[in-house]
Amino acid sequence: MPDLPEIKLDLTEAVNATAITALAKPAEATGDLATTAISFLHNLLLYPMQKYNIYATHKLEKFKQSLEDRVKQIPDDKIAEPTISIWGNVCDSLKWNLDEEHIKSAFVELLMADINSDTKSTVNPAYIEVVKQLGTDGAEFLKSHLKTGHGIEVYDISDSIKIAPTQQEGFHLPHGLNSRQHKFYVLVKSNDETVKLSDVTIDILVRQNLITVQSGYYQFITDEEVQRRFERILINYNLEKTVNEMFGISYERKIIVPTAFGKGFINIVCK
Repeated sequence: MPDLPEIKLDLTEAVNATAITALAKPAEATGDLATTAISFLHNLLLYPMQKYNIYATHKLEKFKQSLEDRVKQIPDDKIAEPTISIWGNVCDSLKWNLDEEHIKSAFVELLMADINSDTKSTVNPAYIEVVKQLGTDGAEFLKSHLKTGHGIEVYDISDSIKIAPTQQEGFHLPHGLNSRQHKFYVLVKSNDETVKLSDVTIDILVRQNLITVQSGYYQFITDEEVQRRFERILINYNLEKTVNEMFGISYERKIIVPTAFGKGFINIVCK
């Protein structure tokens, strides 16, 4: 593996030196808003990184070319003026995410939506921070399962422990209780294919307010079908439904749905 070029992390001088140019050059453009957008990219991203020898300059050029190609696909009468707060923050974020293809792809969609008059009003600056924290698993989950904007039903698989009736120091449980400890979520497709979902991914998407996990389920399959799918999950993940009289595996059908904020994000970013 070849040695990486020296990386200088202190870009304060670069930012200060180019801030005025970065904002002034687009303003001096000859009225071509598409050119203005590319000028933002050059002055806020390409120039500082080339000047300070940041890794993978060739990736920046490739990204710039892909962006220019996408701009050409927007009809001339639909080109809108770039929003400085959007383009400036995106370009700054891209400095540190050159190797994250899913992040670069998401930012391209965000930038294209901002300079298209049909979609400009749907771009929320908060989407930038969401993209920066979006992992590959999270991006793939949104694209694969929630792109339509509808929810999906999942099986919440848990360890189930029966607490026997007891009476201690005045505390009495005459009928006992069942304690459920969550193990993982499973999506069962129509062909009985099972997809084990990452709890970390789900938690992050919930924290980002992109999705919610709700109790309940869709009424589209019979109870017999539900049980058959549960049995399939047990087989696929080598689980025993009943280990003994006190311990076993149980499930609860739940729904993962995108929030209003999540739907807007998915519509723009998850192409």
